[in-house]
Amino acid sequence: FLGVDLGDSRIQNVSFRNGSLWCTHTFFSPLNPLDSFIPITSGVQWWQMTPTGGVEQFGRISDPLGFTSYAYPSLAVNRCNDVLIGYSSFSQFQYPSANYSFRYGTDTSSVLRSPALLKAGEASYFKTFGGAANRWGDYSSTVVDPVNDVDMWTIQEYAAIPLGVPPTNIISITNFFDFGRWATWWGRIDVIGAGTNQILFSSGSYTATEGQIPAFSTITILNAGGMPGSEGYSTSDGASGTKNFASGETSATFEVPIPDDADINPARTITLTLSNEQG
Repeated sequence: FLGVDLGDSRIQNVSFRNGSLWCTHTFFSPLNPLDSFIPITSGVQWWQMTPTGGVEQFGRISDPLGFTSYAYPSLAVNRCNDVLIGYSSFSQFQYPSANYSFRYGTDTSSVLRSPALLKAGEASYFKTFGGAANRWGDYSSTVVDPVNDVDMWTIQEYAAIPLGVPPTNIISITNFFDFGRWATWWGRIDVIGAGTNQILFSSGSYTATEGQIPAFSTITILNAGGMPGSEGYSTSDGASGTKNFASGETSATFEVPIPDDADINPARTITLTLSNEQG
């Protein structure tokens, strides 16, 4: 039987986020002892690097037993340095399926959480377009939700039931010679809702206008898990304070004053920082 074409090891995508370059690609290992040009399985590699090429993190998604292959990854990084990688998975026991892996920015360096199945393949797949390769991997994309710059989405391919083939017959050997059918499946990672120990600003940026009424910008801190404790905040122009959270309280606000000096000024930026969390 003709396996799925796994492409090559070129980098699939690169994201510049939070001062680092993040990238991912397919790798092949180990080589087949009967044919050194044919790998036994493939996996996914991911990197966090400085703009000058220094490696900050490096990790792999692979099957140590060599049964399952992973390929065609795409990656996204949010403002908290959380990482989501979407990719395809295949094996002699599994139809081509959609998977993802995730890590919080606070997790152990270079470690992803266990691979998760996004959508199981439904049938065998055979689509060579008259060539020698069983084509796959045209659709893999992973992005950060622009609404809050924290939650993430991925869309991946899976092998769908061929047209005209009853579901009860999808494992029939005759199906392998059907011109297989691919489909795509969306998945959303609710990072804010799932990160019960995560404290963060409600947005990656806030905009205010000098001379506005009221003369301040309201900043919201999210405590998704509702755990009791406190969080310190500060601004780069010298303001600071502490917000206390009672049990079950999921958000708190503080105000940044926007004074009006009656002069026309260019756009200016201050940095907001959270620190010294307790509880």
